[in-house]
Amino acid sequence: MKYYQQGDVLLKKISQLPDGAKVKTGRDAYVVQEGESTGHAHRFPEGGDGGNVTLYTVGNVTYVQVREAPAPISHEEHNTIQIAPGLYEIDLVREYDYNRNEVRRVVD
Repeated sequence: MKYYQQGDVLLKKISQLPDGAKVKTGRDAYVVQEGESTGHAHRFPEGGDGGNVTLYTVGNVTYVQVREAPAPISHEEHNTIQIAPGLYEIDLVREYDYNRNEVRRVVD
C-alpha cells in the first residue's frame, strides 16, 4: 500500500471513492486537516493546483484525488511534500499509550 505522512496526517492510497462522496467546497475546499491549537492546516494550493486536485467528503472522512501531476501539500510546521497522482483517503496518525492501555490520536 502506498501512503504519505505529513505530521499527524496520513494519506493512504485507495482504488475508488466510496458511494456518496461529495466534492468539498467553500472556504476550506483544499484544507485536508485543521490544526487543533495553532490554527495551522495541512492544505493543497488554493484552486486545487489548477484543477489537478479535488477533495471529497463522506461523513467525516476526507478523500483527495490528484489527477495528472504531483501536487504539493503544505503546512506551516512541516516540509511541503509532493503527492503523486492517485486517489487517497485521509487518516490521522494514532499512537498506543501502554500506561493507559489506550489508542489515541497524535495531535499536531
